[in-house]
Amino acid sequence: MADNLYIRLATPEDAPQLATLAAYTFDVAYPNVSEEDRQYMDEYIAEAFHPEAIRKSLADARISVWLALDGHHMVGYAKLVRYQYPSHQRLGPWANLEKLYLSPQAQNQGVGSQLMRVVLDTVQQERFERLWVGVWGSVNQGAVRFYERWGFAHTGHYDFKMGGKVYQDWLMELPLPAQTYS
Repeated sequence: MADNLYIRLATPEDAPQLATLAAYTFDVAYPNVSEEDRQYMDEYIAEAFHPEAIRKSLADARISVWLALDGHHMVGYAKLVRYQYPSHQRLGPWANLEKLYLSPQAQNQGVGSQLMRVVLDTVQQERFERLWVGVWGSVNQGAVRFYERWGFAHTGHYDFKMGGKVYQDWLMELPLPAQTYS
């Protein structure tokens, strides 16, 4: 996979294929949830990953989505939302790594690290002070370990609405180094 892998920004034309990938990767990331949680996940997937919702997101100037492609096949993506905060309080120049998901065949192949590097390069170039991510930490310990390897720390919780239920996701934060420019 590494020989044919490349990362590029998504365009509105990518919305249908990205919607399919996003729904699939979100679903397979949580294989052992309860039947009740599965129902809420299905509701969330139908709404959040509908092609029109993806297209609308791609049109938002605060949002960047990078695709990881193996040849012509999407195998992962990362979604960055600028100036989105984990609460109603404005905390300064923060950005949210809202999504970073991979297809199963792309996991443990360096694809997630390549996407993370693009995100980090972007937020540092744009002088953000902090990057945060929400993780369903009680269910997805693999994601927690991935973010910890990148220096994120579990700093609290925040509400994440999935379908008709509000969950307490882990809030993980990464302070970004101050940039000096001549």
